[in-house]
Amino acid sequence: MRPGRLLVSLTSLLLVVPVATAYGAEPATQEVNVHVLPSDVLAISVDGWADFGAMEIAEARQHDFGLNVLNTTSGGWEVTVTGDDLYSFEWEGCDENGCYNPIPTDPMYTIAKSNLVVTGGDLDWWDGEDPTGDTIRPFVGSPGDVGTPTTILQATSYAHGDFGLDNAWSKLELTIPADAEVMHQYRTELVYTITGWTP
Repeated sequence: MRPGRLLVSLTSLLLVVPVATAYGAEPATQEVNVHVLPSDVLAISVDGWADFGAMEIAEARQHDFGLNVLNTTSGGWEVTVTGDDLYSFEWEGCDENGCYNPIPTDPMYTIAKSNLVVTGGDLDWWDGEDPTGDTIRPFVGSPGDVGTPTTILQATSYAHGDFGLDNAWSKLELTIPADAEVMHQYRTELVYTITGWTP
């Protein structure tokens, strides 16, 4: 055998040995997980609490919040929001576990819900697959009345599965009006509803 061929053969042998020794005699393991979703379901969940803390007259502040969607239907969907004016309240009772049972003050003061603006979130996972190029469309508005809700999101059928909107997050923006009664806490409850929607 020529010396050049011997060198090539030895080099080939050396390249094979490390690969072979990478495998051990121990069995290999693999963990398999799956999250099974119900069929033909349209549901929504949001963070249950948004606290703006202490604010002053004419101050505006933003609060991002989580909004999650479960869509296993074959269609698109939209999210609407309703709510009432913020009203002044005090806690009926507090103990070592915190405060509970908010009750309106007497007299009761309000901040118009037009000072509270809701913006729907977004998620661009499917934009390249959707021929419209815009699978989820966020909107901005103050909470509507029951019977005339405000639309904050619309999505085509490509927004499918179980996901949260975080690019960008949904958000609330509150502005304290100049005529707000000071030294009071205010609250309201917003109701978010998801329904089927066809573009």
